[in-house]
Amino acid sequence: MVEKAEIKWGDKTYKKVNGEGEGVAVFVRDYDEKGTKEYIRITKDGLIEQKIKWKGQLGEFMANTLSGEKTKYFNTRGEEVFLQPDKLVALVQKPSFV
Repeated sequence: MVEKAEIKWGDKTYKKVNGEGEGVAVFVRDYDEKGTKEYIRITKDGLIEQKIKWKGQLGEFMANTLSGEKTKYFNTRGEEVFLQPDKLVALVQKPSFV
């Protein structure tokens, strides 16, 4: 069986890179021209994990202060979910203030 070297999610194409330890395929694309990368993978719970990583102005050696990472999870319908111990909670719309 041949594994795909790239996948599409929405209108974006991601190339396969090495997994992050759990034996799960990880896919990446350039998020912007500044070196920001977007990574996606399917978790053991069947969620889509989206991780955005960026470097700071002085590079990675100042990672704790100038670079960053943001992770979100989506169900298979593309809706964002929040993770809580032993259960998943769907995104709840915030009430608008009048």
